[in-house]
Amino acid sequence: WQLGALNVQVTRMMGLSETTMRVLQIETELQAMRRAVLRYVFDRDKPSFAEAEERARTATELLNAAIKVTQSEERREAYASVQKDIAELTQKRAQLGAAVDKMLEGKKAILPVNEKLGKDITKLVEAAHATPAADGAVALDRIILNMRLDNWRLQATHDKNGIAPFKANLDKAQKA
Repeated sequence: WQLGALNVQVTRMMGLSETTMRVLQIETELQAMRRAVLRYVFDRDKPSFAEAEERARTATELLNAAIKVTQSEERREAYASVQKDIAELTQKRAQLGAAVDKMLEGKKAILPVNEKLGKDITKLVEAAHATPAADGAVALDRIILNMRLDNWRLQATHDKNGIAPFKANLDKAQKA
């Protein structure tokens, strides 16, 4: 009977060990998913976006397996709660991907316009040189240059405080 009790204890310890390993695997997958999303935010590379999706899927599968083998209802609820959080995060990741795609499309559309604006302003300033309109052309050039700088700063930093200076310079350029 002592060997039987020892066998039960060993089996129980093996179950605890497997559960611990599974939880560590889930933790690793979640951390890797977080890292992939951050990499996507900064680099905007599609492989990171796909990696985050794969990591979320793997973590969900591991949680499903953990739910099936656990005997504790409390632990099942905790695992289900983590699954719900992963589903919400996956949905937010998809929204992030759509927003980044939209931003990149907008950036592609604005770059040629920005270049044309710069060339047109340069032509205006050169044409107005040594004429009575020279001072006004130079002032307009300065205003548009400030607006373009604010635009690039806003794109580079994603700082919401950069919107106000951009709009102010845009208003000045439209009034000039």
